[in-house]
Amino acid sequence: MIQKQGQAFLENLVEVNSTRVQVDILARVQESRGQLEVEIRRLLHEVSRIAVQALSNAKATQEKGAPAVHAAIERLNSLQREVGEVANLNVRWQES
Repeated sequence: MIQKQGQAFLENLVEVNSTRVQVDILARVQESRGQLEVEIRRLLHEVSRIAVQALSNAKATQEKGAPAVHAAIERLNSLQREVGEVANLNVRWQES
């Protein structure tokens, strides 16, 4: 009789604990999902803001005429070269 009650108690304990673990995992997943959704919304808003700003800058440059467009392109090319140089330095630094 005591052994049966002990067995029943242990089975109940395992059931309760496994349910608790399952609920805890589901709560953590939902919390992580909520945080991820907030971060995605924030990033999409930022991308949208940057795109609108870039379009506005492009229109303003275009209105200034071809010389301004060529100057802007050259400035971007120069920045791209600088980024490439910094990236190369970083790679060489990591290799040493």
